[in-house]
Amino acid sequence: MFGASLNRAFTWEVRANNRSYHMQFKKKFAFCLTKKKYAGNAIKTAKYSILTFLPLNLYEQFHRMANVYFVFVILLQTIPEISTLPWYTLLFPLSCLLTIRALRDLIDDIGRHQSDRNINNRPCEILSGKR
Repeated sequence: MFGASLNRAFTWEVRANNRSYHMQFKKKFAFCLTKKKYAGNAIKTAKYSILTFLPLNLYEQFHRMANVYFVFVILLQTIPEISTLPWYTLLFPLSCLLTIRALRDLIDDIGRHQSDRNINNRPCEILSGKR
């Protein structure tokens, strides 16, 4: 008996795509910028954006000890007393290696962006009404 009266009093309304309803949950952030109270449900698996690709990729590349060692050897080759080769002859293989790895990461990330776009643009069912 208690459960039946509780179900009659309870109503549930889903407002999934009601923009005016969701605007009330945005907070003023700074000047005219607003910050959402809740996170969106878009899937984002890509590592880079257009602005962050080069700095983040170089940061990841130089976390490999082999690349750090290569730069150290190039710096040692700039000292004429201990140099056996011109420094630019060692810079070319390092730059080729970094470029090939960056292109590989770029191609992977473009694929991730396309996959995210396909998943986020799938049609979905929206619940509406009262229960």
